[in-house]
Amino acid sequence: MKKANNRLGKLVVSLATVIALLFTAAACTKTPPPPPDGEAAPVLTVTSPAEAEITTGQTYTLAYTTADAAGGVTVVVTKDGAATADATYDAQTKTFSATAAGVYVLTVTAKNVTKTDVKTVTVTVTAPPPPAAAPQISFVDKQPSYSGGVNADITLPKATALNHSGEDITADMSVIPVISQGTAIAKNNDGTYTFRASVAGVHKISYFIEDDNGDDEEFIDVIVAPVTPETTVSTDENRISNLNTSELVYNENFQKGYDSDLAKGFNRGTVAMSISGGADAIAGNSLILDYTGLTAGTNTQVFFGAMDSYIRSGRWTIEFDVKKLAGNCPPFYVSFIFDGDNDGDNQAYEIGDGTTRIAYDYLKMFDSARTWHFRMFTFTGDGGFQYDGLRLALDNFTFTWKDAGQSVVSRTAGISVTDAMLDADGGKTLTGEDGNYSNLEGSGAPLWTRVDQLANDGLLTAEQAASLIPANGFNSDYAVRISTGQNFLSALNNLFVDPAYDYTFTVKAYAPAAAPWYFFIANGSGGQAFAQPFDGAAGAKTWTHTLQGNAAYAKVGFWRDGAADTFLGDVTVSRTAHVATNQTPGGHSVGHTWTYTASEIPGFGGNEAGTSVAKAAAPDDVAACTEEGFDVENLRYYNVAANTSMGLFYNIFEAVGTYKITLYYYVIEWSAPAQLNFDGAEFPTITGGNTAGYHKGEVTGVTGRNFVSLFTTGAAELYLAKVVVELTAIS
Repeated sequence: MKKANNRLGKLVVSLATVIALLFTAAACTKTPPPPPDGEAAPVLTVTSPAEAEITTGQTYTLAYTTADAAGGVTVVVTKDGAATADATYDAQTKTFSATAAGVYVLTVTAKNVTKTDVKTVTVTVTAPPPPAAAPQISFVDKQPSYSGGVNADITLPKATALNHSGEDITADMSVIPVISQGTAIAKNNDGTYTFRASVAGVHKISYFIEDDNGDDEEFIDVIVAPVTPETTVSTDENRISNLNTSELVYNENFQKGYDSDLAKGFNRGTVAMSISGGADAIAGNSLILDYTGLTAGTNTQVFFGAMDSYIRSGRWTIEFDVKKLAGNCPPFYVSFIFDGDNDGDNQAYEIGDGTTRIAYDYLKMFDSARTWHFRMFTFTGDGGFQYDGLRLALDNFTFTWKDAGQSVVSRTAGISVTDAMLDADGGKTLTGEDGNYSNLEGSGAPLWTRVDQLANDGLLTAEQAASLIPANGFNSDYAVRISTGQNFLSALNNLFVDPAYDYTFTVKAYAPAAAPWYFFIANGSGGQAFAQPFDGAAGAKTWTHTLQGNAAYAKVGFWRDGAADTFLGDVTVSRTAHVATNQTPGGHSVGHTWTYTASEIPGFGGNEAGTSVAKAAAPDDVAACTEEGFDVENLRYYNVAANTSMGLFYNIFEAVGTYKITLYYYVIEWSAPAQLNFDGAEFPTITGGNTAGYHKGEVTGVTGRNFVSLFTTGAAELYLAKVVVELTAIS
């Protein structure tokens, strides 16, 4: 019993110990205090409408304020008491939207620690009403097709336009050609339309109406036939983009009227440009240039802007027909030109009666840093020239661009010739070898070419290229190709400037065909400071000239009017001390003469050229004439209208000289005084007169002139045998 009591006592002690330990553990654990008595409930106030209606595609923006909402705000969207995928709520923007119709409940709950405030918003979503129909155009008595001739009235159908509610809004409908140039359209009293076009082809007419609910557009095609059938051009060749590919032909006959590729980007300046399929056209549609009202001094440039993005270095072959419709046409020029250039690689063509085929074939190296254009213009140095309502038709264009291949090279590391080089024994010879060549410049775009590639790329025949050898002065792998305009050797810039020296300039040249050139020096402004003709014969030759230095001689090179290839080899320059003599800078003494027989008169662009005829074939009294000056085999025959200049020669007069011009001619009929034309600025009378028969006429005291022409203010028919120019004094 005692043992039992002892066990019981130990159990009681152990239990007490456990209880004590439990209370000790409980005392060590921190339990959060109960919420304070009377905690404030959050306050949620919905400030946007509690009931709203929207359509699918629209949004409802929830707006609310809260107080004592430390636990934040939640929004739950339900439809028919359950969560739905038909709607979305963006908590950032607080916007609600739905993709399906129905009644949606937005349950908005604000919370703090233990309490909440709940509000609900009901948004009824409906499908939007169907949009009002766009207006509709209806034709009245529309025919299957509409057609007619150029400049003929073609009646087009009446049309009405109704809006979605059936109201007539025809008064707001527009009826216009899609391309309006060369067309006219007018509404008739009966609601039909009268259409007229001067351009042949398919014309698309737009009937268009619009209101707040949309628009409607209907089209009618009108086929307008040209007076003369159109030239056939394949679709593949009627694309200007063909010029992106070497030797791919681009043909343009304007069959698409003003939508033709070449017609896009016309820039006509003072010349009226239009496209016509009427009687004036060469075939189908033609481009018409109208010079009515223009004078001799008018800038007549016309540009074809559509070509701008296709111009690149290579050989350009361009052909087209020109038909003179009325008036007088001075020389007609074709060229490429860059922005800021006033010269260009101009090639002149004579436009006679009927249709003339223009052929332009020219190798060009275009500076890619410049913006280039393709242009045409007319020009005459005759200030009295009258266009007399000149109108031209142009058609049947063919363009081909050919990659220059390996024959044309870019060389920009040329040297500059110094005075010390000039004074060396034999002067300085530029052979064209690397380290011994000149950079090139000038409006004529001179080019460096590889001699061994000229035949391969078609610049010369194999036989012609074989002439570019050391024996003919071609001592490197390269030759300079010049063709037209101004061509300067940069190595000689500002070299011939000291009047204490005479400078000698010698060039080895080869011309595949006869091509007159001038030794040409420009002043610092690019104007002419000196010019002297060089041998224009075909084949290998040597050009040389000696002249006294002049401070105005800034750029040294070559010039010609019109394109004709010549290739240059060695260029040698030297100088010697000037010995004062009674000579001009060109080396001419008083009494020096220049004689031009009928076959030697060079003429120049912008003036009547006349016709060289055998003296024996002239009328009997002319053929039998043995008077002074008529000891010739050929005569120059002129039969011209009033206010015509007949070009003789240019650029032989030096500023220090005074000259006498003597002309030997035989008049058939001359209805006005016989005159000369100096630079279009002075018109002295020739002493010989204008009566029928033989005349020896003179004009004396001539100074400071460049271009010399015969001139008449009335109709004239005559035969010119010879012109002699004499240097009579040196100032």
